[in-house]
Amino acid sequence: MYNKTKFFGILVLILLLINILLLMYIFDEKNERPQPDRNRNIIIDKLNLDDTQIIKYDSLIKIHRAGIRPAKHHLMELKNNLYDQLNYQHDEKLNDSLIAEINKVQGEIEHIHIRHFQAIKNICEPNQLKAYQDLTTELAKLFTSAPPPKHKK
Repeated sequence: MYNKTKFFGILVLILLLINILLLMYIFDEKNERPQPDRNRNIIIDKLNLDDTQIIKYDSLIKIHRAGIRPAKHHLMELKNNLYDQLNYQHDEKLNDSLIAEINKVQGEIEHIHIRHFQAIKNICEPNQLKAYQDLTTELAKLFTSAPPPKHKK
C-alpha cells in the first residue's frame, strides 16, 4: 500500500514539473514564434511612419511579396533539383550549372530587396532619413532567416 502511494506521489510530482516547464516554455518571451507582421511593425516604428506613409508602405509590401514569392519558389525548386542529384551518378557539370542558377536567382532576390528598401526611402520625409539610415545598418539582421549568433560570455 505504502509503495503504491509513494509511486503515485512521485508520478504526480513529475507530471506537475513537466507541466510547469511546458508553461514556462509557452510563455517565454524569448521563444521565437513566427510573427508575420513583426518586420513590418519594426520598420513602421523605427521610421515613425504616419498613416499615409503606412498605406504606401503596405502597398510596397504587396509588390515586394509578389516579386519575392516566385523567386523563392524557383530557388527552392533549384535546390531540390541539386540535392536530388545526390541520388544519381555524380555529374559535376550539372551540379555546377544548378549552383550557378541558384546564385543567379539569389542575386535576383537581393535586387528585389534593394528596390523595395529604396522605395521605402522614397516615402520617407526628410526628417525621417536619419532613422532610415540607422535602419539600413540593421536590415541584414532583421530579414535573415538564420537565428542570430549567440554571444560568448
